[in-house]
Amino acid sequence: MRVMNKLIKVILFLIVGMVQAFAWGGLRGDTLAKELDEAVLNRSFYLQQREQRITQLKDMFLLSKISLWQEYEINHQLYEEFKKIQQDSAIYYIKRNMEIASFMKDTARIYTSRLRLATLYAFSGMYHESESLLRSIDRELLSKEQKQDFYEAYYSFFSYYSTNLDSFEYRKQLDLYKDSLLSVLDTASYRYKINLAQKYLAHGQARSAEKVPLLAIYSSA
Repeated sequence: MRVMNKLIKVILFLIVGMVQAFAWGGLRGDTLAKELDEAVLNRSFYLQQREQRITQLKDMFLLSKISLWQEYEINHQLYEEFKKIQQDSAIYYIKRNMEIASFMKDTARIYTSRLRLATLYAFSGMYHESESLLRSIDRELLSKEQKQDFYEAYYSFFSYYSTNLDSFEYRKQLDLYKDSLLSVLDTASYRYKINLAQKYLAHGQARSAEKVPLLAIYSSA
């Protein structure tokens, strides 16, 4: 499942980021075509696998005597499956996890759920709700991994919110949170390299972005 999630992220990055670069004229058409062809080669197979996983996960709710933490983990896995394709379902499962974490008084899991929900809200156009959740989080109480998610959530918020705005201030915020995210990521990780390439693309540096070996990132992740 973890490998599948990484492949989905790479495919989404290729489709959004690399098409942008191609539109700017900075990336060769043959390079774009090769990257996309390789990334989506087995798309139908993976989509079928995902549907099977979702069915299997939902069937686990029918088991008797599952604990709250077991439900939490199932909800998390369903969120991972739904977050890129069906945001309302992903929101449902994360909100349920917030209830569980709050009932169990688990601050770390509460913050993790808030970060995930804030990103989903931003993607769904619920900007006020997204910002409120992010402002409710004390950054000093976050783990290193949660800080990565925190900066990425804020970047996503400003990215979605500023889509139809031409504001220098919002662009500054985007750069600020992208740089903050890069500063806490492992420079050898696929997540770091994807975000670095996205930063290059955002600044019109398509040639620099092209040098990031995207498929090599997936293969070694």
